[in-house]
Amino acid sequence: MVEVVETDSWPMRRAISLAFTSQVNGLDYRLGVSTPFADAPPAGYPVLFVLDGDANFGAASETARNQSIFSPGVDAAVVVAIGYPVGELRDILRRRYLDLTTPAPPEPMAPSDPYFGSVTGGMDGFLDVVEHEILPIVAGRFPIDDGRRALFGHSLGGLTALRALLTRPALFDSVVASSPSLHWDDRAIFGDAERFLASTPTGERQPALLISVGALEDGTFPMTGNARDMADRLKPAVGSRLRALSLHVFGDENHDSVVLPALSRAVRFAFKTTD
Repeated sequence: MVEVVETDSWPMRRAISLAFTSQVNGLDYRLGVSTPFADAPPAGYPVLFVLDGDANFGAASETARNQSIFSPGVDAAVVVAIGYPVGELRDILRRRYLDLTTPAPPEPMAPSDPYFGSVTGGMDGFLDVVEHEILPIVAGRFPIDDGRRALFGHSLGGLTALRALLTRPALFDSVVASSPSLHWDDRAIFGDAERFLASTPTGERQPALLISVGALEDGTFPMTGNARDMADRLKPAVGSRLRALSLHVFGDENHDSVVLPALSRAVRFAFKTTD
């Protein structure tokens, strides 16, 4: 009879966890970092920063690794998942509701909703943490190509990724906004888009933007319509403020099921260098 021993976890290969308390907003964060099996190129690895890291770290890491091995022309990348050192799902959800929203009254919620009682409006402070603390932490520990930084976010994370691009366009080389919650605060993000279009290009960086959404997501909010609207609004920026802009609608996918195909496309969008 084979002896079986139950363990606490299934460790991910070449992955570590880093925890810190932000000096920007005083909150605790946990980073999951996975590195490729391939040696770093002379310029360093490209890097994918993933929001909602507690949920997306494993999928993003294995997607990036597998595509770099089996998909021609996709470069191996470091994956950095931004999450929280708390154990309960309700606590994680409340933290993301703070970090991934701009100031606005919370959407109506029942007491049974895991977001019930959450505080909103910490998005810009969170992006300060990303810019001034998380990026330097990663660059100081791993061989990173600062010219090939990508950001992925889904839902409220997609909203946050898009705001990062519109208000801090020099921060990331590629941004993927998966099923972004563009309805938040009565579509206030569209005001950011107008200000972005009216701004003077700095020449520092022309990021590429991918907006993706599932064809079955329309329900309480017009997710696909809002995504198409945002892509149409930003088209005039291509060639001046944006290096590229793509919209992809995944057929037969809803708001939850679309995350995995969105991650797969995000890796190819950010790190595919040859056909």
